[in-house]
Amino acid sequence: MPPQIKNQRTWAGTVCSEAQYLSLTLPYFAPDNSTPHQDTQYVDGNCYYCGGVRSFRMDKSLWHPKLGYNFRESLSCSGCALNARMRAFFHFLTEHGMDLSGDQVYITEKLTPMFRALVERYPRMQGSEYFDNVPTGTHHLGAQVEDLMQLTFESESFDTVLSFDVLEHVPDYQQAFQEIYRVLRPGGRFIGTFPFDLDLSTTFARAEIDAEGEIVHLEEPEYHGNPVGSPSLCFTEFGWDLLAKLRRIGFSQVSVTLYADEKSGYYGREQPIFYMCRPTTPKIARPHNASQRPTF
Repeated sequence: MPPQIKNQRTWAGTVCSEAQYLSLTLPYFAPDNSTPHQDTQYVDGNCYYCGGVRSFRMDKSLWHPKLGYNFRESLSCSGCALNARMRAFFHFLTEHGMDLSGDQVYITEKLTPMFRALVERYPRMQGSEYFDNVPTGTHHLGAQVEDLMQLTFESESFDTVLSFDVLEHVPDYQQAFQEIYRVLRPGGRFIGTFPFDLDLSTTFARAEIDAEGEIVHLEEPEYHGNPVGSPSLCFTEFGWDLLAKLRRIGFSQVSVTLYADEKSGYYGREQPIFYMCRPTTPKIARPHNASQRPTF
């Protein structure tokens, strides 16, 4: 288990709205070798999961001639193989005093380095994968098959649900969040990541499924790597209005924690980690107070 952080904070802030985000003055870190000169480059840093100095890999395939490196997907650790956004999640847990060891946890992946890293610490964790044309609730390649839009789990089954860069690939993300809410126990929490445009106010669809079940592209198709198959289509580009939509579903304490830290290898734009809870008792809908800060 990595040492507890003392007098150090790697997160740049926690916000509940776009207005709060825009009010922050945030750091920006970039390694000296942020322009690719060879197929693979490395930068040294402190891996929180490993608990020591490691080399972080910057793969040329994650470099764009106009946008530069995709830092959140790059910087994979030479020890644990976790990339920047994955390592930041473990930082998030410790820095906010969250212990999942007593929780019944569901994570929306199974055949990945992230699942292996998590189940090593939290043996009660349950994972799944999605496979086209394989019935949900069955098993395939050693993983339970689940569709986030129609989970097979009983309502109020889990204390914590985790999801890392999956929800952008779900055709109806609001239905997926409703399912997450359903399977959480009252007081349960969701923690996760997904590509989130910090400069985008309004979420929009990149693609959709029509009445005949065919994919309709509304924007230029965008595909992301899939550890269990061919690249996955991105259906949604998430923006700040997502937070209000999550509150309308019923979630409370909806917030975004932003990670940026040079020593830990969290480079580029801030890396957002989302946190929200299912309330212990249903609450009457009311306007959200943007100045309210979440309590972890």
